[in-house]
Amino acid sequence: MAIKAKTCPHCGAKVARSSKWKWIVGGVVVLTVASSLAGTKKPSTVTAQPKADQYSSTAVAQPSEAAALPEKQRAFLAMIKDYKTRFGAATNELQESALELERVDSVAKLLGSGLPVQNWIGKITSLETNTQGKAAITVELSPEVSLLTWNNMLGDMAYPTMINVGTPVYKSLMNMAVGDKIIISGSFVVTNERKILEGSMTIAGAMKSPEFLFQFNEVSKL
Repeated sequence: MAIKAKTCPHCGAKVARSSKWKWIVGGVVVLTVASSLAGTKKPSTVTAQPKADQYSSTAVAQPSEAAALPEKQRAFLAMIKDYKTRFGAATNELQESALELERVDSVAKLLGSGLPVQNWIGKITSLETNTQGKAAITVELSPEVSLLTWNNMLGDMAYPTMINVGTPVYKSLMNMAVGDKIIISGSFVVTNERKILEGSMTIAGAMKSPEFLFQFNEVSKL
């Protein structure tokens, strides 16, 4: 009798299908469905990341201790780093000079009129006096950016930044030393040529590792 026959070829009676074949066929179906489900992967979900503002505090990765820096200080350091990169890509001196002036405008927009600084954090890397007893100081904001005063009377004549004996800032500095972390307030110095006064000998130094002349109004230990 053929397996697929529905009736007996001799008597015409209906013949039941073998239960064994029901289980075999059912098992094949189950395995087929299971295999199909196992091969189906759930599509992954990708979340779009928002773009950070160009000079926001999150625009540039900072060391862990930089998290405590004031927002404008973090933005300022990010800006200086950005212009350093762009300066490195300049192909001639005209582009370099244009970037230097553009940086002044960017700093002015960030800090406002007079380029004031309030409660920025830095580390003293130099602290000395001249023959008249005036104090000269250098404060590092980052490994590549510093704020400083003149350290000689000749430079200090046109744009005074040295700290006079007996002033509140001078008295505060008397209890400080190289390596101290301090909080500073004051302002950058702008020349008559609309440039931020800076101590480097070349424009490359000014754009890559700037040392900005600074008038210190307040200093205190961190």
